[in-house]
Amino acid sequence: MKSDTSIREDKLHISDIDGFLASLISGEIKSPIKLRVNQCGNEGFIKVFVFEATKKMADGGIDFELSPDENLDPDRFELTDLLSKSVYTSSAYELFDFILMNFDWFECLVEFKENAWRVNILRAENT
Repeated sequence: MKSDTSIREDKLHISDIDGFLASLISGEIKSPIKLRVNQCGNEGFIKVFVFEATKKMADGGIDFELSPDENLDPDRFELTDLLSKSVYTSSAYELFDFILMNFDWFECLVEFKENAWRVNILRAENT
C-alpha cells in the first residue's frame, strides 16, 4: 500500500476525536497511526484521513496540559514548539482544536501510551 493512500476516511465532529482514536487503536489499526486532519467548515467538523504509519514516534516530549505552548497567543504560535517532539495530552480534542485554531490541516502520528495520547505533529499548513 502506498504511504500517500489513506486506508480510512471519516468526517466527524472534533469533540468526538478521542473516541474515534480509541476505536482505531483498539480495533483494526496498529499503533502508532498516521493521520491527516482537515478542517471541514466552521461548524467544528473535521475530515480525518488514516494512513499506515511509516515513521516512528519521536523520543522525548512535553506535557500539553502543563506546557506554556497551550497558552500561547495564536498570533505568536510557532509550530516548531511542537514539532519533532512527542506531545502528551489527556485530551486529543484539546490539542487538535488548538492546532486547528492556527492551521487548516495537519499531519501527525498518534498512539496511546502511559494513560495519555502521545502525538507527534509532522506538519501543519494553511491552504
